[in-house]
Amino acid sequence: MANTILQVPAHNPLKVGTLNAILRDIAEHFDLTRDELLSQLF
Repeated sequence: MANTILQVPAHNPLKVGTLNAILRDIAEHFDLTRDELLSQLF
């Protein structure tokens, strides 16, 4: 698996759209849907 760099802003709190984009990118990296990723996380 290739290394992937994901930059997460240090905003507190993260905006909903920013968080959604981060989750979408992570899900895509692992070949999952966002909902599949969320069910694995929570």
